Amino acid sequence: MTDDLKQRLHDLVTDQPVPTGDPAEAVFTRVRTIRRRRATGAVTLAVTAVAVVAVAAGNMTGTDSAPPITKSPSHPNTVITAAPPTSPTATTPPTTAPTTRKTAKPPVIPSTRTTEPSTENSTTAPPSPETSGTPAPKPVRVRVSVEPSIDGLEVSMTLRESGSLLVPVIESTGKTKPVDPVWRNNVWMTGYDWGDGSIPGGANGGLLTCDGASRRISGSGSGPTREPHTYKKAGTYTFTYKVVYCGPDGAQEAVATTKLTVKPKTSPSP
Repeated sequence: MTDDLKQRLHDLVTDQPVPTGDPAEAVFTRVRTIRRRRATGAVTLAVTAVAVVAVAAGNMTGTDSAPPITKSPSHPNTVITAAPPTSPTATTPPTTAPTTRKTAKPPVIPSTRTTEPSTENSTTAPPSPETSGTPAPKPVRVRVSVEPSIDGLEVSMTLRESGSLLVPVIESTGKTKPVDPVWRNNVWMTGYDWGDGSIPGGANGGLLTCDGASRRISGSGSGPTREPHTYKKAGTYTFTYKVVYCGPDGAQEAVATTKLTVKPKTSPSP
């Protein structure tokens, strides 16, 4: 209890001065008695309140304080125990070793396949490398022959051809020439010479070329020269027939020759 509170309680219960006079003294005595009783009750109540506050303040200070223990005659004793203080502890996170991820390798399956030893001759030349582009056509070849018919100084000639060739290409367009039903017209050019210095005959393929030819045809044909030939004098002459046709490597030739012996017709005897 503080000094200020004690002083206030002392002033409260202090007797007031007694008034003078008989009637007043009796009344004052009665009033003073009532005041003392009231003051005593107020003091007791104030002291009790101060004590309760002091005890509560003393018990509830600090982190380990607990509520006061009270007893009641009609209830069993109740004891409240505060939980023991827990000191903070540092928690160390678990250390996990770094995990190295490994990729499982596929199982190795033994093979029962065996490699046969090579039986090739070591002296065999390796195959030639293939070239890009249009594959080379099958081998082509043309055969020619001639069949003369002599009548005095006049000779008629039949020309024959057979085999396979590549159809020529038109120079101006670069396209394959249309296939002709006359087999001889599918060659690049033809020529024949009577062997007496006269103008040769035949067909010139000036508008065609064998460059880029790739279409292969096979067949045969025959036909006479453009016209019979008449020699000026008797003698032996060499007739030459040449055909130039297209193959995988360009222009190729086929030649046929025959010897001709001519003489004037004899006049019938009279």
